[in-house]
Amino acid sequence: MLQLGKVQLLGEEMMQLGVDICGLSEVRCDGQGHFTTLNGHTTVYSGRLTRGMSGVAVWIHRKIATALMGCEPISDRVLVVRLKAKPRNISLDSSVWTNNSSYG
Repeated sequence: MLQLGKVQLLGEEMMQLGVDICGLSEVRCDGQGHFTTLNGHTTVYSGRLTRGMSGVAVWIHRKIATALMGCEPISDRVLVVRLKAKPRNISLDSSVWTNNSSYG
């Protein structure tokens, strides 16, 4: 997912669909962090320390990216993002659950 051009394509698709926030799974990112694209969209991610089969992320449209208050990467399968909103702030949980025994 975090390959060159993939995030750009995601941003274009989300804008066409009118989506402001998108939770993503199996992004295969390593570590935890965030970045801003050239178009101003923000992606927050949480993955394993080494690149693998898991990882979650939240894509945030540039018009609401300034509302990002913080994020809490729990694991490579759970990420909590906090956004400033009225009348109350919002906490979004981007998570993946599987009962497949092949995932550790």
